[in-house]
Amino acid sequence: MALLKENNAQLCVATAGGGKTTFAQIKILLEKLWRKSKNGKKLIDGNNILCLVYNKHNKRDMINKQKFFVNEVNIHTPSSIHLDTNINACTMHAFCNLWANTYVIQMGLSNWRLMTDAMVENSFKTAITVAKKKLSDDLDVNLDDLIQLYNYHRETMLGVSNLTEVDKFIDLGLPVSSVELIFNIFNSIKKQKHVYDFTDMLQNFYDLIKNNDVILNNIRGCYDYIVADEVQDFTPIMWKILQLLVDDGTPLLCIGDEDQNIYSFRGANIYDTLHFNNIFKDAETFVLSRNRRCRKDILDLAKNVINKNSLRFEKEIKGVKDGGDVK
Repeated sequence: MALLKENNAQLCVATAGGGKTTFAQIKILLEKLWRKSKNGKKLIDGNNILCLVYNKHNKRDMINKQKFFVNEVNIHTPSSIHLDTNINACTMHAFCNLWANTYVIQMGLSNWRLMTDAMVENSFKTAITVAKKKLSDDLDVNLDDLIQLYNYHRETMLGVSNLTEVDKFIDLGLPVSSVELIFNIFNSIKKQKHVYDFTDMLQNFYDLIKNNDVILNNIRGCYDYIVADEVQDFTPIMWKILQLLVDDGTPLLCIGDEDQNIYSFRGANIYDTLHFNNIFKDAETFVLSRNRRCRKDILDLAKNVINKNSLRFEKEIKGVKDGGDVK
């Protein structure tokens, strides 16, 4: 039903080994066969199908699987139905960076540089040193926890005072005022050096397309179909960017599994996934519950844990393979 129906927005949730990646590739292939481009003159081209993946390791897998499926179709159909093997696959950060380079002046990033991980760490070390002098306090700060909390703060779009129950905030053991001071100094250092980090890029890009309809429509015009993979790992700002991209009716396919949400420490939450049908227009959620990867004894053990989740879709995990060996 998910392959055949043409909702404006579709969410396919599936257990691990449930075939959601294969489903997505076949869905893209079918869209190439019958969907007209936005100008209505021809079928859509793979270069105008945007596939947003959570990390760069998934990009190559997406591209290769699309080539495999399309080549199978091309071998068995007349040359008049020849499909291209392309898809435009990238991470959300790479996508935003691409358009940041295009609209660098409008985003206020002209002559600014993207920070490396080492630059971020060194700038935070400086911010901590300055904060210690201002507070006349020898702060004991875990650098990794501080950076993760900062990224969480930016990608969830929450103020520091709203993060006191977050694990990384508790781990830091600092008062809100000290954390806010360090973050403010870090942001000042970036401005002085004319550098920006990945969270700045996401926020600046979101602000750009939210407040500039001309640029938003220019970007929308480049894509006839959008696929978002592993959406349970998207942060709130990523969801907001996605909403703006498809708010004009651009068809959207999201793939994920709320039971596999493992990046909550980065700001990812499953609420947007669970409320998908309410967030997007003409939306429908489809469930693939059959696991083709793991054997019965392994699945039974996994289900004992997963079924304790209270925030999840009602999907029964079914296996097709007997046996298994759990030690």
